[in-house]
Amino acid sequence: MSALAALPGSVPQLPVLGRRSVVDRATHVGARENNEDYVLTDEAGSAAIIVVADGVGGEPWGEHASRLACVSAISFTRRALRAAELRGQAPVTRRIVQLAFRLAYRSLRREARQSRRVAGLKTTLILAVAERATLTFGHVGDGGLWLGHCDGSPLEALLNPMRWSPGGELTSALGPTRRTEPIIGVRTLPERAIVVAATDGLADPIPAPSWQFIAAELVRGDDMQIVMQQLLEHCAGMREEGQPVFTDNMTLAAIRRA
Repeated sequence: MSALAALPGSVPQLPVLGRRSVVDRATHVGARENNEDYVLTDEAGSAAIIVVADGVGGEPWGEHASRLACVSAISFTRRALRAAELRGQAPVTRRIVQLAFRLAYRSLRREARQSRRVAGLKTTLILAVAERATLTFGHVGDGGLWLGHCDGSPLEALLNPMRWSPGGELTSALGPTRRTEPIIGVRTLPERAIVVAATDGLADPIPAPSWQFIAAELVRGDDMQIVMQQLLEHCAGMREEGQPVFTDNMTLAAIRRA
């Protein structure tokens, strides 16, 4: 696929105003009958949080698994960050992210026992926390996560998909029968930065140069959600020989630091 064409419609070219962090999200069913992606964003004190999940295709209960994993991960992360703030302590964010994945796994395991679901309930999960001058992130499965400066310098790809081969089957996912340890990383967060996360329905078909363009639009746009929705609608409408180019659910979340 060639580099993504310009987004339809006009994008406001206004400066970033208000909070130090702006965080937002969008999702689209794409060419599928139902949306197994799930995404949440939140803020806790000085921290901004994004969590993105994609129920494993071909497995039953993927839609339920992605929602449960997102809710568990972001709820724990928010509580832990606020608890540290109330104690007047700097949060050990790497440990918080690690425990958030553990809680997501336990939630899936508990749900499997209570509902007697012997198969499925599997999902990917990406969690990113922008806290003061640090970005802490973790992931299980695939998707995409990028960090860039608001000055337009090249994005850094932070996520290495857990697959047998590019475009191949997952080697690991969160599920009730096996706890997969997340890959966790920490980066210095510039004063003016953009963090973008996406499920594989966007991360795989969109080439690197277009992610640079998308990040620039998110930086410039006054309302990130409008930019995200325009992107998803544009992708959903793309066709090659009458067939959709984007064939999966599509989900996007971003943190912008002013």
